[in-house]
Amino acid sequence: MGKLTAKKTGSDKNPLTAKAMAELLKGDDFLGPNVKNGRVDLDKRIHNRMKSLGTATVTNDNKTVTMRMLMTEFIIDGFKKYEAKEGKYEFDEDEMKSWIANKL
Repeated sequence: MGKLTAKKTGSDKNPLTAKAMAELLKGDDFLGPNVKNGRVDLDKRIHNRMKSLGTATVTNDNKTVTMRMLMTEFIIDGFKKYEAKEGKYEFDEDEMKSWIANKL
């Protein structure tokens, strides 16, 4: 089976689109262009709740909250949880020291 691809529409060249994206991402270091695509398989119930949460929330300047914005927030909160040694899974002490030294 071949790889699924999507053709760019050229909308990223529109200056109004670029300005809107810049406004949307302003103030959040983790939502800029420096990204790594990661595949995550989620239970359908979690995915549906994420979509519902995105629909029910807005930014401080009344913009739509994306799935990426929500997932970034949740992952950062998870990092904080493990730094406080409150994670669900055991974290080796030596690895923890190295991991915290390289924190965001």
